[in-house]
Parts: sequence; structure tokens; C-alpha cells
Amino acid sequence: MTKTFNELKPPRITLIALFCNRYRYVPEVVESIIRQNFPNLKIVFIDNGSTDATKSYLESVSSSPEDKPNLTQHDFNIGKPKALDIAIREATTPYVLTMDGDIMFSNYNDISSLYKAHRCFSKIHPSFSLLSPRYALILGGALPPDDHIFDTTIPMSIDPFTFMVAQTVNVAGGCQLFKKTDYEKVGGYSIDGQLYGFDDVSFFIKLREKKLLSAYVNEVRVTHLGDNDPIYFPEWQNVKTQAHSSKSLRGRIYKDYSDLLI
Repeated sequence: MTKTFNELKPPRITLIALFCNRYRYVPEVVESIIRQNFPNLKIVFIDNGSTDATKSYLESVSSSPEDKPNLTQHDFNIGKPKALDIAIREATTPYVLTMDGDIMFSNYNDISSLYKAHRCFSKIHPSFSLLSPRYALILGGALPPDDHIFDTTIPMSIDPFTFMVAQTVNVAGGCQLFKKTDYEKVGGYSIDGQLYGFDDVSFFIKLREKKLLSAYVNEVRVTHLGDNDPIYFPEWQNVKTQAHSSKSLRGRIYKDYSDLLI
């Protein structure tokens, strides 16, 4: 008898969560990760040279005797691209899920839903590589109406999911599920020519150059805790303002690969 989708054992996923200071978010972010019900998950926490309570908190969580996350520590901040490159290349799983330290899952089944959505889309489009959830911002609870995502994506419905297939902008770098083989195929992250803080843009560009599709899935939401944090992290607001207003750094017009969706 053919097994249904729910009966199939999913492949192992390595979740890599990168933290550097901003301890005020860390406990709830970690809790949202640990409580996920995905049955085949390997958790890797990276402390990228934190100088606040983040370091000691991650050490205490990783010392738990049962299903403890792996902890990688750097003496100083080596940068997001390098820290992720090291961790991803060490992963031995077919899928990798990367998360920033201020991204919180909304529900216990978010990773399961992400994987199911990825598999669902991949059945229709073998060139599909990278999937992100949609962000629910702290203020307002949804993406603003003028966000450029709505103007640069192709909506696709594949029951029970609705995908927004990225055309001209990268899929959100704070939470990304992708195939490790595709990551290796394009050479991983790079910050050459990119504005600091948007190193994920270069990863998106490389995928598009290989005609690998990227998308958001509307049915899975995560909360970006740091997105409305101008008081504690004003430099990030400056980065966002520059990047969103610059055609050379974000929102470039790339070749439209919508023909791949036919």
C-alpha cells in the first residue's frame, strides 16, 4: 500500500540559529525552536561573539541532557556569512533551515509546515530551492501594503499552500529553508558588492543565476522581533532605509524567470 504524505518519514533537517547579543529576544526565540514538532530535526545554535547574557543562556540550554542542541561559539563576531558558511558546510542533512536570532516561530508545527510546503512545490517545479515563511511584524501584524514583495512576486496556489514566487527581490534572509546541495552548487553566501546586513541578497542572486526558484509560503508565519527596534538597534533601520531605496543594492531588476513556472 502506498504511504500517504503524513505517513512518510521526513528527511533530517539541520536548523542553524545565529545569535549575537540582543539577549532580550533570545529566550523566546530559543523556546519557539525547541518546541517544534518536526520529528527529524537537528538544532545548532551559534553564538557569534556575544558580550551580553546570550552566551551563558545558550550554554545552559545546550547543556540539557535530553535532545540538547549543539552549540558553536566564536570568540568574536566573524560576520553572518562566514558563521553560516562554516555551519552549513558541516551539516550532514539534505535540508538546512537558517534563522536569525530575532526570528520567532509562531506555532509548534511551523517547521513541519515549511517542509511540507517545500516538498509540495518541488513536486511541481524540480528547480525549486529556497522557501521562507511570511513575516508577521510586531506593529500591525502583517507586511505593510507598500512592501515591494507584492510587486515582484508571482502568486501560485498548490493546495493547501499559496506561494509567492520571487522575481526581483530576495526571499527574506532571516528564515530560509533550502536544499544543501543547492547551497553548495552556488558557493554559499557572499557579501561582495552588497550592503552590510543584506548578505542574503547575494545568495538569492546566485540561485536565480542558476535558475533555481525561491518563494514565500503565505500559510507559515514567523515574527521578526527586531524589525521594529529603532531604540535598541538604530543602525539596522539605517541599513533598511538605504537598501530598500537603492536599486543597485536591493530590488534589482533581474531576468524574469516566470517561464519556468509554465
